[in-house]
Amino acid sequence: MESHDEIQLEDLIEQHKCIITMTKTGYVKRQPADVYAAQRRGGMGKAGLTMKEEDYTEKVIVADSHSYLLLFTSRGKVFAKKAYQIPEASRTAKGTNIVNLLDLEEGESVTAIISIAGFASDEYLVMVTQAGVIKRTALSEFEYQRKGGKIAINLDEGDSLIFVDRTMGDADILIATADGQGSRFAESDVRVVGRTSRGVTGIRLREGDRVVGAVIVENDPEWQETHYMVTITEKGIGKRVPFSNFRRKNRPNMGVRCQSISEKTGKLCGVAVATEEEDLMLITDTGTLIRIAASEVSLLKGSSATGVRVMRLAEDASIVSFAVAEKIEEDAETEEAAAGETEEQTEAPSEEA
Repeated sequence: MESHDEIQLEDLIEQHKCIITMTKTGYVKRQPADVYAAQRRGGMGKAGLTMKEEDYTEKVIVADSHSYLLLFTSRGKVFAKKAYQIPEASRTAKGTNIVNLLDLEEGESVTAIISIAGFASDEYLVMVTQAGVIKRTALSEFEYQRKGGKIAINLDEGDSLIFVDRTMGDADILIATADGQGSRFAESDVRVVGRTSRGVTGIRLREGDRVVGAVIVENDPEWQETHYMVTITEKGIGKRVPFSNFRRKNRPNMGVRCQSISEKTGKLCGVAVATEEEDLMLITDTGTLIRIAASEVSLLKGSSATGVRVMRLAEDASIVSFAVAEKIEEDAETEEAAAGETEEQTEAPSEEA
């Protein structure tokens, strides 16, 4: 897959954790993961990049610099790049337009990005679309790339791919919607199909609702003792809940309430899996990014509870995405500065249902 020269070049590139961000209009860049120090819950964040008014950061990916990035497009294709092949840029720089890195067709955009170490023969990619279609395909089918990309999923007209993750074949999948519904079912309920297949219905949507994300749930009691589902709404309300709140059911179904939604909270913007030893990186439609400890987000037993304010937003701003990152070890000076920032801010009261 790689030439001898490329392998030699890679050996010269230092291996490190990095953050890949992409804007709504397709500007992508790579930064060292320690650019963003963790703040405390309720913070305002800091500017992530300089953008046009109508643009905003839409995706945040935490990756190893030597890992593969699989970039999935609105037309159901996939491209592969090494993370270090994404040009590095400063925190406030716009970055490089993705059309300069990928051979995209007119009107085609990148809608999902994942990071993988390699193309293991016993692993799978699970794909979920905005309309609730789910598909499972062997990861090995994506190893050999073409310059113009490869078909990843056959989409229905008007649908788009929004979630992709790697699995081992024996997990559960939990799909979440903008109106706060969550459906958990066994991965084995979705049979393995080829790259050009459509997939099957993963969740039944109510009129006007749409899928905003999904998570992979390991069926290991020890794993579930330390991992929680994090939900964040557009207006900065978030919570952690144990996966035991969600019973596995047969696919497809309409799910159960996973987040209480109101005008005050805004729609659910996404879901993720995190431990108390990890950080969360939240990004707004105005380009502001905040990094907070996952342990700062309240752990609530009720799956339908509202949650607490995790980010104070500027007027008319909304959270558009968030990602889980490894915790950064901070020195005393950094921690003191972060504490000084948050002491001056008035934290919103807890809003628990």
